[in-house]
Amino acid sequence: MNRLKKLLTAAMILAAIPNLASADSVEISASVSAEIKVEINSDSRAIGYSGVIVDCRGLGLQTAASPVIKAESGKIIYGDKDLDFDKINEIGMAAYATTMQESVSRVGEHPFIVRAVRLDKFNTTPVLSNNDAERVVLADSTSGFFKELRVVFLTD
Repeated sequence: MNRLKKLLTAAMILAAIPNLASADSVEISASVSAEIKVEINSDSRAIGYSGVIVDCRGLGLQTAASPVIKAESGKIIYGDKDLDFDKINEIGMAAYATTMQESVSRVGEHPFIVRAVRLDKFNTTPVLSNNDAERVVLADSTSGFFKELRVVFLTD
């Protein structure tokens, strides 16, 4: 933009010179170019959430060996596919914590925090509003925290 201003200023000066102003034609041209550099960082913590915390306090959540997270529509958003069974055997599908601070070791410093609206399946399955479920799935699509089993259920 600065270059264009300089060219326009030069054109006005040239137009003000009497000999050039009476000339048959004076041609002035200008061009502006810009370069935009975009870098994509594959580190999920830099571009998204490090994990998910589902706040189930006050709902009476019970622990489960294979917990899932559902949307109000009934769609399962976590726990039914694409999980590493060796990793599940090592650390479990999800952790249960009573404070946010306890959750950090599992979900990292920048977790997506969402509140369950109710529980299903004998109080073992947190249910999220459809809107919150969509937001969690979108966050996971850029960060991949579900595959890493970075899931914590916050309980009483």
